[in-house]
Amino acid sequence: MFKTVTVETMRAIDSHMINEIGIPSLVLMENAAGAVCRAVLEAAATRGAGTAILCGIGNNGGAIIMGTIMLLVPGVSFGTAM
Repeated sequence: MFKTVTVETMRAIDSHMINEIGIPSLVLMENAAGAVCRAVLEAAATRGAGTAILCGIGNNGGAIIMGTIMLLVPGVSFGTAM
């Protein structure tokens, strides 16, 4: 189950990880994209259906787009909207 956070909370988490822990923002984006890709592949395998991916703008939206690009290799049927 995914935990939902507000925009402000996500910004604080990102800031903490980048500025205090020292993880580059691109690494955070790649990790988030990989998680999106794994979740979609798991859903496609268990449900046998296509997937719609909806995202907002900003860095987190960028991670979603990167994750959908990763899905092109496995050949999963999906649609993306911003």
